[in-house]
Amino acid sequence: MQKPPGEDDLSSSSVGDFAAPTEIINTPPIKKFANVPVKNISELKSVNATKKERPAECTEFDEEPYRHLFFLRRYTFICKVVVYDATAFSIIYSAITNKLLEWRRRRGSGTGGFHLIVVTNPEIFNRVKLMIDTLHQDNGIFRFVSKMKVTLELHDVNSGTISFYVPGSEAN
Repeated sequence: MQKPPGEDDLSSSSVGDFAAPTEIINTPPIKKFANVPVKNISELKSVNATKKERPAECTEFDEEPYRHLFFLRRYTFICKVVVYDATAFSIIYSAITNKLLEWRRRRGSGTGGFHLIVVTNPEIFNRVKLMIDTLHQDNGIFRFVSKMKVTLELHDVNSGTISFYVPGSEAN
């Protein structure tokens, strides 16, 4: 039986035969081209410059002293978070609570407030508020937070608006 031209004899090859067909072996090499200069680079830069730049994701911790009853020194724990994803905020929230506990152990009864600044997308605002409410109502190791002045400052990364939230207050 004769085979039409161009058909390979696949019946004679075994499973472990990795020989390339002769059409692939006999192809000419790929031509190399010289570098082509890009024209109108200034136009490309202006397109990239018009894109609104967002601040880089980061987490910063600080404290601020203040006087209470004219002679007692108290401290406010300040945390600034720039995050754009709800999952990333959940991970950062865990780090915030660990730092808050560490700060409470170090300062003892001198802890007076907790100020959290979150720069994020508005889609995450309700989740952040829920987490702060849960922390404020905790009766376990975070019960000291309910005795502190807690303020949440939410910055909308899209519009630039700032809103404040105080857990437990009726005006929210």
